[in-house]
Amino acid sequence: MQQLQDLLDLPWMRTTLGVLALLGLAWLAGQLVRRLLHRVISGIARRTSTRWDDALLGYGTFRWLARALPALIVQYGIMLVPGVPMGAEALIGNVMTALVVFCIVMAISAALSASEDVYRHTPRGQQRSIKGLVQLIKIGLFIVAALIIIAAVTGKQVGLLLSGVGAMSAVMMLIFQDT
Repeated sequence: MQQLQDLLDLPWMRTTLGVLALLGLAWLAGQLVRRLLHRVISGIARRTSTRWDDALLGYGTFRWLARALPALIVQYGIMLVPGVPMGAEALIGNVMTALVVFCIVMAISAALSASEDVYRHTPRGQQRSIKGLVQLIKIGLFIVAALIIIAAVTGKQVGLLLSGVGAMSAVMMLIFQDT
């Protein structure tokens, strides 16, 4: 028993157990929310006559939102784990921020696909398609999300990334102007 107490008194063991507990809590919360949200939303979708809830459920909008919860728990819970270095804490926070942004963008993308699907089944939607508009919005959304994710992971400002991309595209235009 004393050996176990001596082992638990080691700083790296407290950190390891804290990280494992945090990951277990995040996984458990993610599973609970995913199953509960699926059960509640699918029950509501079956009872209503609108197509919106069926489309949102079918395209996985709520699944992507539920996937953001474990990342949020890890992002804010890592500060409570004893012995985690500040650099690792910041890196984990940045990566989890990027993961949350990714999940939210994917949920928005799924909602856009669901709205296009609902519109396509209307009388006006059979005459005019908005698929190109939805895809254009998605491309813009993914570009903005990629910039935000890169900024979150690297810790740089988005403006600096945009100026770098602009300068790089100007150099590429000069290089390939004759081809």
